[in-house]
Amino acid sequence: MIEQPRVLVVDDEAQVRAIICYVLDTTGYQWEEVATSTDAWTSFISGTFDLVILDVMLPDTSGIDLCNRIRQVSSIPIILLSALSDEDHRIAGLEAGADDYITKPFSPREVGLRVDAILRRQSGVAPVIEAVGIRANTITGEITYRDTTIVLPAMEIRVLATLLRTLNRTVTFSHLLSTVWNTDEAVGGREMVRITIHRLRNHLKEIGVRPDLIETVRGTGYRVREQS
Repeated sequence: MIEQPRVLVVDDEAQVRAIICYVLDTTGYQWEEVATSTDAWTSFISGTFDLVILDVMLPDTSGIDLCNRIRQVSSIPIILLSALSDEDHRIAGLEAGADDYITKPFSPREVGLRVDAILRRQSGVAPVIEAVGIRANTITGEITYRDTTIVLPAMEIRVLATLLRTLNRTVTFSHLLSTVWNTDEAVGGREMVRITIHRLRNHLKEIGVRPDLIETVRGTGYRVREQS
């Protein structure tokens, strides 16, 4: 019997946790729910999870701080929960390493679709991509450049893989949102892409990749071109 993915749900509102856990139940996923950052960290380091759903506003340490802490030890996918008017916190959470966000209030169907999209990609078999001197493993998240290897967060490796697969061609914002995030959300969507590209560029810089590898196509999207 194949073990179902496990999800850690972190939110101080019991009703929100109940909705999310109900959705996870109906889709066959295992879950654990906690109400604070302290309990979340205890559960995270003592258990095995495939995804974290994390609210930014928690009663002890903020969800953004917890996201940062998790990112120091793991590249596990993190979905951020953020109030509609809480754009600054949402952006800060993405900068801290969250892979996706769901705005409050949300529909149960949206939660199910976002979770399915991330976990399906995590479990799917994808080829190793090699281009412009970079070797990217979309399963493990590892990228190698000139004998140096680092592990990227889930969304960053997907963005990089998309750009490498479409070498020398512009990838639009809408295509990235559809392919990587499984959404066509316009509000906040471009900012989410920009933040992920910014983090990806910084990680590539750490291993010596040329700074102009990912080009911005103004008003349209991004592209990776072979060096002439």
